[in-house]
Amino acid sequence: MKATESKNEFSSGIRKRHMSGLSLIEILITVVILSIGLLGIAGMQAFGMRYSHDSYARSQATMLANELIERMHANPDAVANGDYDDADNNIALNCSAVTNDPAHPMNVAPDCNGTSTCNVTELSQLDIFRVKCGQYMPGPAALVGGVENLLPGGALAITCADSSPGVAPACEGDNTRTITVTWQDPDQKGVVNAPRLQVEMNARFL
Repeated sequence: MKATESKNEFSSGIRKRHMSGLSLIEILITVVILSIGLLGIAGMQAFGMRYSHDSYARSQATMLANELIERMHANPDAVANGDYDDADNNIALNCSAVTNDPAHPMNVAPDCNGTSTCNVTELSQLDIFRVKCGQYMPGPAALVGGVENLLPGGALAITCADSSPGVAPACEGDNTRTITVTWQDPDQKGVVNAPRLQVEMNARFL
C-alpha cells in the first residue's frame, strides 16, 4: 500500500514539474507574439506619420502653385512679356537677400510700397516673391510662408515651350505656363542625387 502511495506521489510530482515547464513556454510564446504585434503597430504609426507629412507637403505645394497662377491671371500683360518666367533664376528674388522693409521688400519691387504705382514687371516680381519667399512679418522679423519656408529645400520654377529661345519676348507662340514646385524628401536627406518630390500644374493664359 505504501509502495503504491509513494509511486502516486512520484508521478504527481513529475506532472507538476511538467505543467510548470509548459506554463513558462506559453508565457515566452505570448511575450514573443506581443512583441511582434507592438513592433507592427509602431511600424504602422511611422508609416502613417510619413504619409501624413507627404500629404501635407503636397497640399501646400498645390496651394502655392494655384496662388501663383491666380496672380498671373490678374497680371496678363506681365505674362505676355515673359516677366514671370525663370523665377528661380532671378537673382533679385533671392529670399535670403531680403533684410528690410516689413511691408514690401525694397530690393524686389520698390515701387509697390503703397505710395506709388508699380508697373506690371514690378508687380510680377512681387507676386513671385510672395509665392517663393512668403510674407515679411514684423513680429518675428522674418519671412513667413512661401515655397522656401513651407517645404524642405523648396524651389519654384515657371517654364514654357518657347518657339524662339533666346529671342524676346519669352515664351513666344505659347500661352501655356507650367508651374513646378519641388522639394526634398525628408527621408532622403543627405542622399546624393536623391530624387525630389514635385507638384506640377499647367495653366493657359489668353
